[in-house]
Amino acid sequence: MMEILKCYALIPMREPIENLFTFGEDIKTKINDVFYLKSIILYGIYHYVCIIYVKDQKRWAIIDDKTIKYIYKYNDLIDFLLRNHLMPVGIIYSKDRNDVISEAEIKSNMLSKEDYTKLYQFLKMFN
Repeated sequence: MMEILKCYALIPMREPIENLFTFGEDIKTKINDVFYLKSIILYGIYHYVCIIYVKDQKRWAIIDDKTIKYIYKYNDLIDFLLRNHLMPVGIIYSKDRNDVISEAEIKSNMLSKEDYTKLYQFLKMFN
């Protein structure tokens, strides 16, 4: 579970195209697209779940078969995912203008050192 926590802490909300794909030097200078986190596919206990960032509501939707649960804070989302033993297996980014996430939203969704430490301490109880 500690490794899964590290994975969640390393998932960026915004990523330049050159960090996602490899290009030749001639094309690299012409492309400056930025991709924004849209969704994460998760797996746990023989079951897949999907989370989607609902930008206009500034909250995360956890879609599990017929249910949808909403969580506003990223650290609460990570806590929920860890407690339910869900690990990321796929990340979906979007470059659509409607999916652009503001710098303030990105900062509010970052896992702070304090939040990370709390989650880490929680997981240490099970190791």
